[in-house]
This record gives sequence, C-alpha cells and structure tokens, in this order.
Amino acid sequence: MFIVYRSKPTLYLERMRPGHAQMICSSFSPGGMFMAAGSADNNVRVYHMLEAEGPKRVLEVQPHGERVDSISWAHRGVRFISGSKDGTALVWKYDFGDNWRFTRIQSWKPAPG
Repeated sequence: MFIVYRSKPTLYLERMRPGHAQMICSSFSPGGMFMAAGSADNNVRVYHMLEAEGPKRVLEVQPHGERVDSISWAHRGVRFISGSKDGTALVWKYDFGDNWRFTRIQSWKPAPG
C-alpha cells in the first residue's frame, strides 16, 4: 500500500449557526475514514473524510439535552461514544446503508441514605 501525503493541510470551513455551533470535541475513527464532532449546540456530527472534494457531513443530530463535550472511537468496528453535560452517554454504531443508531447510557446518582 502506497500512502500519499499532502504538503498542505485541507481547510474545511462549515458555519451552520453563527455563534452556536462551536465544536468542543472531535475524534477520528481508526483508519481515518470518519471524524465525529461534538458541539455546544448539543449536536453530534459525523463526517466522511475520504471524499475527493473534502469532508462530507453524513450525520447531524441533536440527541443530547446539553452540549456534547466528549467523543471517542472504539478500537475496532465503526462505533464511537458521545458524552454530554446532561449526564448521558450514547454508544453509536454504523449500520450499512448510511444508518447511524445509538444506545443511550443514563448516569444516575443513588438516593442518599
């Protein structure tokens, strides 16, 4: 396999809602095919990075109640986890056919006493 490196980085500028879509966290999938990002507008966005014309947004959803402040990809498969200030974590999985599905993990505190 022959890898070609570009001498200049690719600049990708996307502005959806000025002042409200600040990216807080991001992470590349193993191999670099996807990048997931969490934002202050409570959205999770996933980009397909191997497009010739630049990154292509393949997912934009607002499943969290507050800002998304953590994203981490699994070491194998096309799975990642997103965490939010609202106390939830979502485990995302790609199902072929361009479908992203998540399982919600709710954190809770035991009642005192």
